[in-house]
Amino acid sequence: FAVEAARPVEDAIRVMSDHDFSQISITRAGRVIGSLNESHLYNEFVRDPNVRHKPVEAIMQHAFPFADVSTPVELLSTMITPENPAVLVRDFKTEKTFIITRSDIIRVLM
Repeated sequence: FAVEAARPVEDAIRVMSDHDFSQISITRAGRVIGSLNESHLYNEFVRDPNVRHKPVEAIMQHAFPFADVSTPVELLSTMITPENPAVLVRDFKTEKTFIITRSDIIRVLM
């Protein structure tokens, strides 16, 4: 799931809430151009409740790093940092992209 950059922030909130996502990718014409995580969204929303009507691109953060589906979990785990709470993993054979978070890494390593 992703939200188009020109869509209002309230659309991103709805998608994140409906799917219990803590972060989401932001796209323009199908290309990932940024991200939004719940901590940043919370700070922006508390600062200005009217941010819900602004386009997502007004508050988006940098895009999550990309990795190939064959990237080892140990390497993916090093890509997740406080600045990058997720990694996008692309399966080029199926043309699908997955978002990997800390909780995903923990589940794999258990």
